[in-house]
Amino acid sequence: MYQGLGRVRPAGPFSSTNGLRMYAAGTAAIALGLWLLPAQRRYVPWWLLVAGTAGVFGCLAFGGSRGAVLNIAIVGLAAVFSGLFVKASATTVRAIALPPLIAVLGIALWPVLFPEGHEAFMGRWDAAAAHEASTGGILGRAFGALFVFTRLLEPTPLLGYGIGLGGNASLVLGLDLDIVGRGLGEVDWGRHIIDLGVLLGPAYIVFRIALVAWLFMQAFGALRRNSDPLGMVILAFAGIELLQGQITGQGSVHGFAWVFAGLTLAAVSTGGAPTGAAVPAAAPTARFPNLLR
Repeated sequence: MYQGLGRVRPAGPFSSTNGLRMYAAGTAAIALGLWLLPAQRRYVPWWLLVAGTAGVFGCLAFGGSRGAVLNIAIVGLAAVFSGLFVKASATTVRAIALPPLIAVLGIALWPVLFPEGHEAFMGRWDAAAAHEASTGGILGRAFGALFVFTRLLEPTPLLGYGIGLGGNASLVLGLDLDIVGRGLGEVDWGRHIIDLGVLLGPAYIVFRIALVAWLFMQAFGALRRNSDPLGMVILAFAGIELLQGQITGQGSVHGFAWVFAGLTLAAVSTGGAPTGAAVPAAAPTARFPNLLR
């Protein structure tokens, strides 16, 4: 897969650039969520948090993923949203000020520190935008996934074509199946209809919506109860994948979605101390396990 200027987009240790996109966005969610917390509740030493944040910038600079940029933008919006509901004034200031400050700093330094990577990314962005202009651009591509599955309801059999037949594997294996709208199976909700049919497919879509709504209520409860935005910020990444990501069609997406769903619940259950309660400082070596208690 190529970036602009003929540069190959790196996939790192993953089998595709999709894995690197989620790695960068997930790391950004954890890092930003920790930056919003008071220093004594950040679970990790400051130097590791700085290194992780710098690593996110490096992934964006060299990865060239538009999806990663949009995912991180949503994480930043979730942080600002969290700042509107926390009871701790210092956390409110950090939540509202840090995301735009980091965004401005990143935009300013990117062409200075990584000029070739920036030029390649912008070239790819312009080329992709021109290609997707007829479908509403990148936003149309993202939000269109919530609606295109409806075009498959009428032609798909009641019980579907069978699990796995809506994805690329059936094409790679050379299965010559007359599946109407198979191209729409690239979107996970469309794949559910093709695989499971018009009864179980929509039921699984409803399950995904209900799961994300339930996780949101858990994270929002911790946000209001303990002025703890960590769960909400992590959910801003995990919720996208759980809602409409290719969790049934791409292994990396599947893994990241469920791991970060677990991290959301871990952050909510840890939840910090209620507002106004004293929080004992922890030694750096003791902070790592706290997130999983």
